[in-house]
Amino acid sequence: MANLARARVLIEQGQFPQAREIVVEALHTNYDDLAAWQLLLDCARDRQEYGRTLREILRIDPENKEARALAVELAKATRGEGQQRRRRRSPLGTILRIVVNTFAFLIVIGIAGGVAYLYLQWQGDNNGSANSPTAIVPTLDALAKCQENVPLAYNRLTARCPLVQPGEACLINPAATVQSNTGRTDLLTLAGDDALLSNLQSLETFMYNPADFTFGMVMLRGLTSFEEDSGSSMLMVVTPGVQVRFFDEQLNQVTFSSNPTPSECPATPPAGLLVHVSGNESGAFEINDEPMLLSGTLFLQVDVAAGLRGIVIEGEVSLVNRERVVMQGEWFKVNVDATLLASPVPVEVFEAPPTVRGDLLQLLSLGQALDLNIANWQFPGIEIPTSESSAPPLTTAAPPGSNLPTTAPDIPTATPVPPDMITPDAAQ
Repeated sequence: MANLARARVLIEQGQFPQAREIVVEALHTNYDDLAAWQLLLDCARDRQEYGRTLREILRIDPENKEARALAVELAKATRGEGQQRRRRRSPLGTILRIVVNTFAFLIVIGIAGGVAYLYLQWQGDNNGSANSPTAIVPTLDALAKCQENVPLAYNRLTARCPLVQPGEACLINPAATVQSNTGRTDLLTLAGDDALLSNLQSLETFMYNPADFTFGMVMLRGLTSFEEDSGSSMLMVVTPGVQVRFFDEQLNQVTFSSNPTPSECPATPPAGLLVHVSGNESGAFEINDEPMLLSGTLFLQVDVAAGLRGIVIEGEVSLVNRERVVMQGEWFKVNVDATLLASPVPVEVFEAPPTVRGDLLQLLSLGQALDLNIANWQFPGIEIPTSESSAPPLTTAAPPGSNLPTTAPDIPTATPVPPDMITPDAAQ
């Protein structure tokens, strides 16, 4: 509440980017914080975020009259602009219309700001009242909290990233950091934010943090071939604990590293890249200098000790330079050098369970949330405990008699990178 009060002061002072940063941080902790969403209306970075903020307010509070009125005004303004583009109007009429619309918009914003101010003031005045609602301090242990938050993130995935086009990235769930080619620091900061891949230089998704119950995932979409006129696309999901150190705007070339430390939240998917090409299409790309041609679904992990490992969940993948096809139900290993790039040592293909960091079966829940057809998914050497068409439960029961800690453990470290990749100006 104190942070939101500070954000309100910054808004009143006209320091909108600083206020937005505080509000977004609050939403990382509590995505359903109505007061934070109401404040974001006054410091949204663009019209797209302003509209999404109104939708989230109405999701949380469907009877919110102010948000409904603002949504109607926004729809009218958007529709009016479209009509103006189709019709030729006199310059004087256009100027008058802009002045009137701007004046009306400022009035609406002022009303929204006043409502948000009164709401926050009311909450502040009633914090000490015995009859007023107070914040409930979570009493769940860290494990139970992670099992609660992961399904929430999956349930909101479709609404957050509904239409990601080739050449775009979308933040599924914080926390993640990006290094931008444009100098902007507000790209992919709030769940549902999207950005052009050409504007991003690198990105990192952080593993589950038991201190504030956050974890990062990012959705990327690229073309399925090196041909620019290809109409098909390839889906790539960056799970928690991954640093994508290089990628081009079509995802034809990607270099990444995955955290070799298992997550403290077993409900999150293992650290790596989930790559999917739908239907009968084939996706051509290079992962850490290893050319591949994928038809189906593939999960990849890489670290210096265990090399580049790929698990073919569905379909097949061709390792182009090695003239080797790896089928569904198999996994392969390519040795890497100190910079995590593929080495010329012959590839190994196995049918036994691989050395995987994390629970592979949690990918079923992620695939289901992505609306992928998981009925035919197979994991080499691992028996799926439920029917193949349904994802396993996201919760993991504690061993009988175990005493789970009631205090949050230490925050996990960031994804390790090779020494030669660490630079003083790396993204924070």
